[in-house]
Amino acid sequence: MSPLKIGLVLLVLISAICSLLHKELTRVYQVITLFYPDRIVDNFRTMETVFTAAAIHRPPHTPSRANRPTCRRPI
Repeated sequence: MSPLKIGLVLLVLISAICSLLHKELTRVYQVITLFYPDRIVDNFRTMETVFTAAAIHRPPHTPSRANRPTCRRPI
């Protein structure tokens, strides 16, 4: 097999792998460049579109502090 054919096969394989992992590679790039000075404002403005996020809702009833047991340790 000639070096040209080997190079073309490798190029096709690398392209196929990159196309399959495009989403993951894009996320890695965004994490790496998150705090770059020229991109930081835009990165934090679009944080919910770049990274997966889920809202955490407060439960309807939260226990009061008076009902919590206290732990007293000997000094």
